[in-house]
Amino acid sequence: MYLNRIEQLRDRVEWGKEWLWDIQFPSAPDPFNRWFPAIDVEFPTATLKSKTFNGALSEYSIPYGTGEHKLSITFYDDINHTLLDWLTAWINTTVVDVEGHAYVKTLDEAKDSVFIARLDNRRNALSVGGTAYEEGFWVYPEGSPIFKGGSNSKPTIYSHDFVIVGDISRPYIDNMISKGFLKR
Repeated sequence: MYLNRIEQLRDRVEWGKEWLWDIQFPSAPDPFNRWFPAIDVEFPTATLKSKTFNGALSEYSIPYGTGEHKLSITFYDDINHTLLDWLTAWINTTVVDVEGHAYVKTLDEAKDSVFIARLDNRRNALSVGGTAYEEGFWVYPEGSPIFKGGSNSKPTIYSHDFVIVGDISRPYIDNMISKGFLKR
């Protein structure tokens, strides 16, 4: 049956909201080791690469594999630039030992956890099949944390990219919550 008016669709669908995201870096300094709102969160839910072949009169593409996933987060920082300093230390001491040996550490030593919660309009975690919708990723920071300053009273906003090296399982998330390391 075709729709007679747009209200028929509005009655059937609760539209998603882009602004309802919280993130948590459990190893970050307080207060960023607890849930805090992110301005923007972007990550691919799937990646598929294609290979193009030239035919006699046209080109054809076929899927051949997948690629790495990246997480991009835009966030407010506090007056002391706590998150910026933490990201800088993560890169300069946890990933690259620049204070003595100048070597890149293993992926297992460089990775850390980040958790993302999708929220409803009452700021409750959305549930999928009765389970709160929180995702966890093992990530490491990519690129350079860049300090931004200005002569204005705007809030301090930073954006940073992370390479996703693994998903954190639901049992691990539930265990973190039960032990108090990950707070809802």
